[in-house]
Amino acid sequence: MQSCTATTNLRSFIATICELHQAKMQLLRFIVAVIAGFQYITGALGAWRYVIDKTSCGKCSPWNNDVLPTDQATVGLGEAGTPLHDSIVGYMNTVQQWAHEICDIFAPYINDPNQRPDDRVMRLTSTIFGNNDMATIVDLYNRFNRIRTYQYYDIDNRGIDWAQQRDNQDLEIFGNADYIVSNPNAMDPSVQYWDMTRSCPIANDDLLLYLHEDDVLESAVTCPATPDGDQQVFPAHWSETITFHPAYLQDGVDNPLSFADRVTAAKSSALLHLARSREPDPVRRARVTQFDLLLPPEQVLMHEMTHLVNCGSSIDQGEDCYGWVGIRALQSIHNADNLAAFAMILQLNRHYNTQVSDSGRLRSIS
Repeated sequence: MQSCTATTNLRSFIATICELHQAKMQLLRFIVAVIAGFQYITGALGAWRYVIDKTSCGKCSPWNNDVLPTDQATVGLGEAGTPLHDSIVGYMNTVQQWAHEICDIFAPYINDPNQRPDDRVMRLTSTIFGNNDMATIVDLYNRFNRIRTYQYYDIDNRGIDWAQQRDNQDLEIFGNADYIVSNPNAMDPSVQYWDMTRSCPIANDDLLLYLHEDDVLESAVTCPATPDGDQQVFPAHWSETITFHPAYLQDGVDNPLSFADRVTAAKSSALLHLARSREPDPVRRARVTQFDLLLPPEQVLMHEMTHLVNCGSSIDQGEDCYGWVGIRALQSIHNADNLAAFAMILQLNRHYNTQVSDSGRLRSIS
């Protein structure tokens, strides 16, 4: 009798655990549905907007970087339809398409655990993030769902109307950093620059100043809607920003390559040898892989989008967080390069019959 009682109690305990697990999963799916529904509603109402700065995509810069303008109303506008403007539109459309595909893959699984994505997707998730459990899937879904929700808003983002109506859910994308200018009125010797779009001081060591250099030391820089990293409360009427290096954008216009052409080129052993031969540092030289040669502008923009507070506030986790070697070592869902790589490799797998090996080599899927 005691044995039967013990068995009955054990079965009852197991049944209770299963019921709790099922309840937990139902609650998780409900939360995801509520979040997704809220994001859809706010997106439909125009809360998730992005604008492209037309001035920075025009043929000339309206501001001298050495002079602080006194009359913002005199600034002329570039035009939509310029090559730089159109290239940003194209990159953004592709990034949102990637995000949309990821959500389409994961949504059925989140709603019904029996709708598991194919093994290749689950293996990739585990490779990039170290896990493919439901919590990881939901986290990824939420991040990429926000990226795909932004709607293009055609407006003069340097005008007074936009400055008064924008908020922290909005995004401004710039083709250069001409809005960062020298401030002759600065009192602090370590803070000698001024942000003309958000009317705030800029420190001398800010990454945005790399975008003034001729060399492309930074292809793009993302700024959250906060004046500094210590302040957690967003100021009113501040948007988030992504700013490209103008030379990086121009190179994409002057040397256009389709994604398929980039994949073909990156598979070349000769190109990999050439890239490594140009790297003087032996440690960095050994880290270069075929995957790193690919690096299309769309992946760069996806990297920057994941940095946005609205999209999950990913970070760059130290100096060794970039490229395939860093991605494999970190396996972090909080690292921007991991998130961008995941989105791009899914495209390689689904549309270009290509997979990335453990060593970073691009191989055709057999």
